[in-house]
Amino acid sequence: RRVLRATRAALAALGHVGLACDHPAKAGEMLAEHPDIALILSDVLMPDMSGPEMIEALGAVVAERPVIFVTGFAGDQALAAQVAGFPILAKPFTITQLSDAIAGAIASQREGKTSSAVA
Repeated sequence: RRVLRATRAALAALGHVGLACDHPAKAGEMLAEHPDIALILSDVLMPDMSGPEMIEALGAVVAERPVIFVTGFAGDQALAAQVAGFPILAKPFTITQLSDAIAGAIASQREGKTSSAVA
């Protein structure tokens, strides 16, 4: 929860509103309730399903939104395969790194460089 609070504070400092979803199975409902969500920032490891599994389950719902995965596990081959094609933000990260990741993900989305897993 401390990392979530710090991430939401960093997003606010950058002028963004961060909405927290307490379980990956609730992400679709949250996206339906907040259609103006412009970007998904997801941890890779979560309860009951991984971030990549959540994105895959959401299917077309996330097609127009860039996705950034956050992880504290670098070098794991299985993990690398799951997040291939998505921007990765390694924990711990700075506000500048978060800002750069967001800008890069949005620019890539605009240029049509999204992963096939997203759309």
